[in-house]
Amino acid sequence: MSVSANPLTNILHLTPPSRSIVLRLVSSAGTGFYYTTVRRRTLPKLSLMKYDPIVNKHVLFIEGRLIWGAVRRASPRREP
Repeated sequence: MSVSANPLTNILHLTPPSRSIVLRLVSSAGTGFYYTTVRRRTLPKLSLMKYDPIVNKHVLFIEGRLIWGAVRRASPRREP
């Protein structure tokens, strides 16, 4: 792909943001345990009851910080 000298032309070649994001679900028990999961960008924030092995019971996990703004699939490696 060639890059044009005109900056307005370069904007047209940008890809739109991904439809899904990778995020961290943090335990509300305060243990620091977390799960990493993927959700669609348009859905509301996640909160799930999941197992926390540190306190040995199910607790509420709340969506914490984003890990990646987009899910990028790794391209297959070519062997030389």
